[in-house]
Amino acid sequence: MEPSLASKLPPPDKDIVISNESAYQIALDSFDNNDFHNAFKFWKLAAGKGCPESQFCLGYLHQYGYGIKQDYKKAMEWYQKGAEQDHSKSQYYIGILYRNGLGVSQDDKQAVIWYQKSAKQGYVYAQNDLGHMYDNGLGIKQDQLQAMYYYELAAEQGYARSQNNLGIKYAEGEVVTQDLEQAFYWYNKSAILGYRRAQYNIGCMYSNGEFVEQDKDMAFYWYLKAAEQDHHKAQNNLGVMYEKGDNGEQDEDKAVAWYRKSAEQGNPEAQYNLGVAYRDGKGLWLNRIRAELWLHKACEAGNQDACVEKQELRELGIDIYYVISILFSSLAQLKAYLVLRLNDTFEKRSSS
Repeated sequence: MEPSLASKLPPPDKDIVISNESAYQIALDSFDNNDFHNAFKFWKLAAGKGCPESQFCLGYLHQYGYGIKQDYKKAMEWYQKGAEQDHSKSQYYIGILYRNGLGVSQDDKQAVIWYQKSAKQGYVYAQNDLGHMYDNGLGIKQDQLQAMYYYELAAEQGYARSQNNLGIKYAEGEVVTQDLEQAFYWYNKSAILGYRRAQYNIGCMYSNGEFVEQDKDMAFYWYLKAAEQDHHKAQNNLGVMYEKGDNGEQDEDKAVAWYRKSAEQGNPEAQYNLGVAYRDGKGLWLNRIRAELWLHKACEAGNQDACVEKQELRELGIDIYYVISILFSSLAQLKAYLVLRLNDTFEKRSSS
């Protein structure tokens, strides 16, 4: 790591004459080099002389505990100093503290007030979050047209999350007339910027032939982009494509690998698919114990097909596959399976 510019200078004190701009830049250089101690010193020097950007940065250090003890109240104090000078980021972060109840009582109305101040100055994060507040009626009367207005302000500035949000509104057609062309337009912009939800959404459009001609290769391309960023629905869809060979490559091993990644994030469809794979021995060794455990998770999450499959699996009783499943299950899996069976037994007795 290169030494920061601050390491070449004496520590700031009352005898140093340095401009706010220079102190801010030295602090920023220090922060970028993980020298949080000097970052704090030089930002404090500039903040004390009224530099709003440095006041914001001091608040940020306090909020996240970079080089100092995490202190939300001190963060608020510095953000307020910046906000008094109409510093948009300071205004936005005050809104975040109120929204999440950090160092202050949770207050959505106050969050909205500060998001509005920041959004009026064009700060894209505030515009998106204000759109979210209007969208869901948080701290302000629900108004989805206003939500779209603020999403579009941020989207036009290239903010990927807002671009995806705008795409959703056009795709749903609940606030404005459904316009799949506009939905695709905004999803595509967001997806190119790497936003995983938009990558999943545009993958669905290609998979289903919505607005664009159905193209499984393009669907696979965008699902993979999203799945590599741990989007659980995209991971499950990739698994389905590998299992069916929709992308020109049928591979049960890869299908199971993607099902597992998604299932471990709690996706009920993937849990069902993984349970079925264990039941049928697709892409892995047949294991009825593991099959039932995954089907149970999916059933608990509301997947009715999983509930049916789980019951049918249990009705098979004890056979050679059941014995083999026991032999090839870990102690943790057997314990979980035993607890599951005991709970089911108790539930049946209590309901009878």
